Amino acid sequence: MATGRLRGLVLASLLLPGLAACSGGSPLAASPSAGVSAATAKLVAEHQDAEYAKPGTSAWKVAAWATPAELGGFTATSSVLPGETVQLHLRSAHPKVHVAAYRTGFYGGQGATTVWQRDVTALPPGAPSLLRPATRTWTAAWPESTDVVTTGWLPGHYLFTLSAAGKQTQVPFTVRSPSAVGKVVIIAENTTWQAYNAYGGASLYHGANGARKTRAYVVSHDRPLDYGQGAGDFVGNEMPLIRLADQLHLQLAFFTNTDLETAPGLLDGAKAVISLGHDEYWSGAMRAQLLQARDKTGTNLAFLGANAIFRRIRLEPLTGRPNRLEVGYKSAELDPVTATNPAASTADWPSAPMARDGKQLTGGAYQCNPVKGDLVFTDTSTWLTAGLGLKPGYRLVNMLGSEYDHIEPGGLAPTAIMSIARSPLTCNGRPGHADFSYYTV
Repeated sequence: MATGRLRGLVLASLLLPGLAACSGGSPLAASPSAGVSAATAKLVAEHQDAEYAKPGTSAWKVAAWATPAELGGFTATSSVLPGETVQLHLRSAHPKVHVAAYRTGFYGGQGATTVWQRDVTALPPGAPSLLRPATRTWTAAWPESTDVVTTGWLPGHYLFTLSAAGKQTQVPFTVRSPSAVGKVVIIAENTTWQAYNAYGGASLYHGANGARKTRAYVVSHDRPLDYGQGAGDFVGNEMPLIRLADQLHLQLAFFTNTDLETAPGLLDGAKAVISLGHDEYWSGAMRAQLLQARDKTGTNLAFLGANAIFRRIRLEPLTGRPNRLEVGYKSAELDPVTATNPAASTADWPSAPMARDGKQLTGGAYQCNPVKGDLVFTDTSTWLTAGLGLKPGYRLVNMLGSEYDHIEPGGLAPTAIMSIARSPLTCNGRPGHADFSYYTV
């Protein structure tokens, strides 16, 4: 961060989360801002020091995945504040389910520490409910199985691991931070998880037998995730960066995508906001949060995956709880609100009627998939590569994929954007290049 005037740095790439190590000495690791009192900073540091000393465990891992038809669960809200109660909904082919909650982090390289566990009686599996036939919206209308009180739990991204009859599945959830001021924010991408979740019969991509024409237009967050062993993309795309940031002892804050929907200014004063491996589905309110944090308080932004903020969604309540339905028609013509409320239409972000140039925020523009290729460094003189001994032409083999962005001049693209790695590739028979870029505003 520069002094004298606000400057926000925006990093955009197509990298696996682990490569964030190259920014360990960057502005991302700066100390808390003057907006945080010395007493508060000291208390946070003491809590973190105690947390680092806790024993790690690998018991959070799934050895034999139970399909959602055998064992599944979800939380009634995506996040809670420390001390609040998580409502857990379970169904199981076996009535006794062992439920353990783990806070993810470095923890001696184990990836998590145990914070709570209990045996819970679960109802037998029932058929999923078709909540809205017109939008092919499936839900799991299950009663609550148990309350979990989070008193004494630090903010963080957590996993419930459910075990029954030798099989396991997982449920991700977040204990969100009371404030982002002076911290590096790591966002769990729960809206993208649900877009790809076909539990019940349809995702925002396909319906029965993988047919696109029977895809859902609205998906419910009240259902288990049917991929990633119940955790969606969390374990593969997001947890490695959380472990690294924790290992570096960064001052961290934790939110989900849906937290950004209803709390304006939530990100203001953050040192940085990190979007992880595949952060595709964003509402207008969520996007406005990032722009405000960047422009009002100089918050740094890092997008560690391509295709970020490409699909526009809106969030709606379900049974009185906010943000539990995710609307994503991907087309202005299909969305029934387009004619009367074009600002709420769920056409993709680059498309009419309310097109917003993605380059204005991420710097790069999404291009194509699927692709696999090497990351080829072209400018190794910046702070992002300092100390790594890299020279132009250095390759990180198979680092790119399966989607990529590139710098596309024009529109609202930042004029000061720089490409650190410009990597030649071919996607669907077309030659092109991927850019690992950054700009300042």
